[in-house]
Order: sequence, then C-alpha cells, then structure tokens
Amino acid sequence: MLLLLVVTTAVSLLPGASAQFMADFDASSCPINFYGQTYNTLFVDIVGGMVNVCFDEHNGLNCFHIAHTGPQNGAVSSFMVEAGPGSEFHTALPELTGTSPCYTVLEMTTDTGDGVFAIYFRTFGQQGSIRFNLFEANLDAEVQVNGLVVDHWESVESTNHFLVSGCRHEDQLHFPDTRACDSMGSFIKCNASAYLDFAPQPNDYCVRDASLCTVSGSTVINNRGGSTSIPNHCAYDLVEELDMQVVGVFNARRRKDVMFLEYVLIDLGDAVINLGQGGKVQVNAEYVDLGNVSEIHSGVELYKDITGVSAMLTHDTYHTKLYFDGNSAVLYTVGPGWVLKEDLAGHLNGLCVNESLTLGEAKSYLEDCEVMYSEPADESINCTTVTEQCHVMNGSDFADCHAHVDPEPYIAACIQTRCNYTDLDGVKCMFHEAYAKACSLKNHSVDGWRSNAQCPAHEIFCPDNNCLFHEFCADDINGQTACFCRALSEFKMNDTVGNQSVCVDNNATLTVAGCLLEERGIDYTKLHLNDESCRGHKDMYNMVNFYFNTSNNCGAVVMVNDSKIFYKNTVMRESMATPDGIMRYDSFHLDFSCFLEQPDINGMTFKIKDNSVVQTVMSGSFEYILNMTTYLDSNHTQALDADTEILLNQTVFVKLMTAGLDENLISVVVDSCWATSGPSPTESPMYYLIIDGCANSEDETVRVDVNGLGPTSSFSFNMFQFYEDRFSIYLHCKIHLCLKANQICSPNCSGSKRRRRSLKPQYVNENPSLISMALTT
Repeated sequence: MLLLLVVTTAVSLLPGASAQFMADFDASSCPINFYGQTYNTLFVDIVGGMVNVCFDEHNGLNCFHIAHTGPQNGAVSSFMVEAGPGSEFHTALPELTGTSPCYTVLEMTTDTGDGVFAIYFRTFGQQGSIRFNLFEANLDAEVQVNGLVVDHWESVESTNHFLVSGCRHEDQLHFPDTRACDSMGSFIKCNASAYLDFAPQPNDYCVRDASLCTVSGSTVINNRGGSTSIPNHCAYDLVEELDMQVVGVFNARRRKDVMFLEYVLIDLGDAVINLGQGGKVQVNAEYVDLGNVSEIHSGVELYKDITGVSAMLTHDTYHTKLYFDGNSAVLYTVGPGWVLKEDLAGHLNGLCVNESLTLGEAKSYLEDCEVMYSEPADESINCTTVTEQCHVMNGSDFADCHAHVDPEPYIAACIQTRCNYTDLDGVKCMFHEAYAKACSLKNHSVDGWRSNAQCPAHEIFCPDNNCLFHEFCADDINGQTACFCRALSEFKMNDTVGNQSVCVDNNATLTVAGCLLEERGIDYTKLHLNDESCRGHKDMYNMVNFYFNTSNNCGAVVMVNDSKIFYKNTVMRESMATPDGIMRYDSFHLDFSCFLEQPDINGMTFKIKDNSVVQTVMSGSFEYILNMTTYLDSNHTQALDADTEILLNQTVFVKLMTAGLDENLISVVVDSCWATSGPSPTESPMYYLIIDGCANSEDETVRVDVNGLGPTSSFSFNMFQFYEDRFSIYLHCKIHLCLKANQICSPNCSGSKRRRRSLKPQYVNENPSLISMALTT
C-alpha cells in the first residue's frame, strides 16, 4: 500500500539571494542516512544552471552538485513502501542487507511540470543507499562529503544510477570496505555494507604512525623487521616522499663481495646534504663544520657529537630523525597519529618502508653498479666465535628493548657480515651499536652490553681522514687509521700501483696511488727516484706523482735497445737501516721508463722561398723537432728567402737541427744526403752529396762541417743543376739518433775514397728520418 506522507513546496528566497530557485524540504517522516549521518531536511537551490542538493545547509559540505539547465522547481515526497532482499536496490547493490521501511524522493521539474531527474533515498539499517533517475537529456553530477568529492558521474545519460554511502566516525569519512584508526588508537572498520565495526580481527590493530629503519653494513632492516641485503655498490632510496629522498650509498672495502653503507644523502630537491664517514657533513658539496650545538641548514637541523651526526627533517606531516656514525644509519619517522600496522608510513616509499620494493625499483643516482662479485672465504675468521658475539644482542643486556625492537634481524645481519669480513675498520661492534641506537630512539636505553660484546666506548670512526670515493677509512698496521684503496678501485681491480707512466714533451711522470702506499705502511715522503733529491708530490686526489725529463733526468739510466733509446728510473724507499743494522720496513722498488724511438722514414718538400723544412717527429713516448735550413754564409746568419738568387757553382750552406733532445746524451747523425730532379727521393737521376755520413769524395765542393757531435749537423756544397731539368733540384737527407754514452757518434771519414753512386748507402740506419727540400734555380 502506498502512503503519501509529506509533500512540501518551495519556500521564499532568502533576502539578497541570487538563486533562480531555493527551498528547504522536510524529510523527517522518512529520514535520510548519508555517510553515517541522519538528515531530516533537504536544502535545494538552483544557481546558474547548477542544482545543489545539500543535507546540512544551502551550499554546505554534504551535497549533490548537478550541472543541468532544465530544472526550475522541486518537490520532495516520502512513501512508506518496504524494500527487502530482491528489490531493485539489492539487485543493483549486492552489498546491501536488511530491509528498508520507506523512501524519500526529490523530484526536479521544468516550469511546465515535466520531470527532469529524481533522487531516491533509502536507509537499510545503517546503510544509506541512493538511486539517481534521469528522465531526459544528460548531466554531470558530483557527490561531496565533508567537502570531499567521493563520486563523480560525468555525462550521465537517461538511466538509473545507484550508490551506497559510506561511514563517518569522529567526523571523518570512511568508504565502504575500509579499515582505519580513530584519534584514540581504536580500530574501526566500515564494511562493504557501510556498517561501522569496532571489533578487530587478530591482525587488525593500530600503532603510532612511526617507522624505525636501520641500515648497517649491507643490510637494510625495514620498519616491519624485514631485511634486504645490498649485493652491489649502488645507491638506494631508503625513504622517499614528494620532493624528499634519503639515499644510502653502498660500496666495497677490503673485499669485492661485501658491501657497506658509506654515506647518506638527504636530497631536498633544492639542496643535497651528505652525511659521510668520520662525522663529515656537506651541504651542496660544501663542507660544514658542525660544533656541539645544532645548526639549521636548508631546513634540516644538524647536530654532531663524538658518536655521530644526527639530522632532523620535517616533510609533509612527518618528522624523520636520522642518525649516522659512518658505519650504520638509523632512521626514525614519526607521523601525526595512529595508523593500521600494515599502513605504517604507507604514503612513504623506499626500502625502509616498502617491503615489496625491488632493488631495481629502489636504485638511485649511480649507474652501471649492479655487478656482483665473489671471493674465496676468509679462513682466518672464526665464525663460531663471531656468532656468539652477535648473539649478545639477544641476551639480558638488551632485554628491556626486545619487546620494542626485534633483535633477530640485527643478529642475522651481524653474523652474515662478520663471518665474511675481518673485524677491522669498526666492523666488530657496528651491529651492536646500531641496535643500541635503535633502542634509544624508541626511548629504551640499554647498558652494560659492551663488556660481553667486547666493544669499547662508541666514538666516530676515522674522524681525521678525508678519504676519496675510491678509498675507505681503515685500521692500518700501526693501529691508526688511514685511507686504503677499495677492492673495487681501478688499482685493485687492474692490479696496478697507479696510473701508467706518461711521457709527454720530454717529461716523464709516474703516478702511484697513495691509498696503496698507506695500505703497506709506506710514507710517501720517504720515496725518491735514483737521484734522492727527486721526491714525489701528493695531489688533491691522494696520488703521488714522480717526475723527470731529458734535461733533468733525476739519475735515470739511459740505454739503447734495438731501435729505442730508453730513460729508465726507479721509485725506491730511502735507506731505512738503523745504526744497529736492522730494518723494520719492507723495501720498495718500482721501475718505470720512457723512450725515444728512432724516427720513421718521412719526407716533406719545400720551395726555396720557404728557406727551411720543419717537421715534428713522434718518437714513441717522447717528441722532438727536426729542422733543415739553407743559408748563403758559413756562419748560418743569411737564410735563403723567396727573393734570394742562387747562381750555379755558388756555395749553399745547410744546417740540420733538432729540438727537444738532451744534447749531453744524444746526437743527431746525418747518414746521407742526395739530390733528385723530382720531388720523390727515389727518382732518377740521383746525385749523392753525403754517403755513409761523409762527403762524397768525388765532389770536391761538398764539405761536412759537423756531424754526430750534438743536436746540430751542417754541410755545404756548390749549386748545380741536372742536365735534363735545369729549373730545380730536390735535396733529401736521412738521419738517425745516436746515444753518445755507448759509442762514438761522429762518422770516421778519414783515409777512404768514396765514389759517387746512386745506390743505397751502406751506413743507413734501419729506421732513419728522411727530410727533403726543393731548391729552384
């Protein structure tokens, strides 16, 4: 039976209102349940083609906003018509249960009374359900609860649309089939039928919105106690939110297969803070000298004490306290209230808070770092003893903390690392220190554990060393700390002592990695070349550089080997013997060399106006310059130029010079010189001026003045021309380098008759230099 309860008409417009239509409709005889609240009145107005249907007041926060220009009037009616299982509401909304005794409908019509749309409201127990019926055309509808858009129907055409409203608790909106925590930490659930349920299941409980994460060695212990082991020397996001990232950078130390947290980056978008080993802090790559009071840098509060560096940063509504002692980082993130355990820091990302995140997804900054290495086990490690020491964290000394911070992940990480890596470089106690710090951040201090764990009082490891990226701070053989080369550094990977010797512009340089010297306990200031006055110099990259050149060879031994002239020097340690004849240090002996290579055959052709030929001879590792110039006088002051006239039988003086060679060690020797009528040195006819380093005895005009005595050779001859080509001759000379210490370089030209010939001279080096010049007559 249908029973019409209430029909109301529009009320008058409020003073000053600009709405085309405004009315308050009474629905108290069949109240409307909407997202956990019960309403007895509908407030309806039409403003600029927008129909607003609200439950609390005109233009309130709980409304339907419907874009449609058709409606001009509205009316609400309530009917006592029961709807149980099988009704159209149950069919459209399977999550509905129970029976509804009545419904209230708001109908919007045109000014002629034609229907435009209707909204039907039914309440099934605590469940509020709505049917939206559009009669013609189409419209856009938006549903708001507490000002929040919870549904949006875009371009809806003529049809019925159903929805179930959600729950509301402490004025907070909860969607169907969701769980949450209230302000008191109580569990609440809005089930699929929009019923509020306060009875949690065993795994449904609320915790303070806080996240504890520890990174020690290669292990990340996340906020739920799970662990991730870092297998490579990459950088990974630990905590990430909006424009804030906390990144851990990992690298190897003494072994290639065991990684350690080396430094922590706080990336704020417009600033980057680097927390490094030894308590060193950089802000935008500039070092910051922190005192014993906190300082604010880029919005982050930084503090340093004898144990490590702390950073307090605020992001969104969360606060993170980060502690780093150079080996371990502990991050404690606190939110504004209570959350479900599985939603702990749920809007954050990174290995600390997201267990499902893969290493590939979390990798940050560094590229090409994913290679994993293996090495033989260190047989000097007693894993049984190590395991016992790690289990101290599970003993009575830490008992007060066990219920708040699970020690098992720390113990497992401790055993994994220390069974594979020596107890040097602060490793022995790093996991105990990290667990104790995690406990203190949870306000549970632990005492008395150091004796059982055999750990001294905690201090920053390696505060006085500035190690570079290819280095790490380590315990040296004297019980101090120094910068050693990482196992993944190029020097360790390539088994070299440094960079290869470089020989440029007659300067020889050998670079030795300072971290390799420190690893062997060698003081670089005690190293020298053969000449003890030639010492190494350390640069900003901790590389020790040794130099010598051909002018000051620092005692280099010069020798000839096949076609090369070698400069060999040695880096050695100064004598370390005591007056008693004992030594406490290993010897150090490192040979390196550069060489001059006998020049290749090459030639150049120049007209007489160019007056000289200059060419650079690349001789293996060293470089020198060869120059041939023609003059009109024996003093070599009047060089030929473009306007110089040369007469037949006029004497021409030729000078060959080298630059870039040590004249005390090396001489240039002219092997032969000859003339051709064309530019090629092998053309015929061919006329020899110098043969086997001596003047052609059959040409009385040829005179060799200097040859093989130093860096310069000279000779002269009288000008001639070929009968078949009277316009030019081309002059060619072959030279070689001679080491004066091993032989007499000047050719012996006495007591022998030399005949002019066009055959290859017998005194020709296998790798001579050929230099050519054209003389025009």
